[in-house]
Amino acid sequence: MIVCFMSHPVAGDVLGNLLLARRWLAWLQRHYPERAFIAPWIDWIETGDDDSDPAQRERGLRRDEAVAARCDEIWLVGARLSDGMKRELAAAQGAGARVRTDHLHKHPPEE
Repeated sequence: MIVCFMSHPVAGDVLGNLLLARRWLAWLQRHYPERAFIAPWIDWIETGDDDSDPAQRERGLRRDEAVAARCDEIWLVGARLSDGMKRELAAAQGAGARVRTDHLHKHPPEE
């Protein structure tokens, strides 16, 4: 099974972005069942990391880079390519992961 890191913007409206990211994750899992999608940053933020604290954000991004570098693919989703997503992308590409950018939209497609 292909392991895919899902990258989505977080900074700014953190709660709103987490909600959109969860919608994207559910949509990807339903529409690409042959792939295993992961977005560990969602759990990290929801269980205590404070994205507005620069030190915690940096620690989280370093973890994201480490995980993204171990995945077969990185899927960029959401309305924009954030600075954090660019770091995840660079880590994944540096490790040879395939990049998917065909879902750079704010919301997942309608069912």
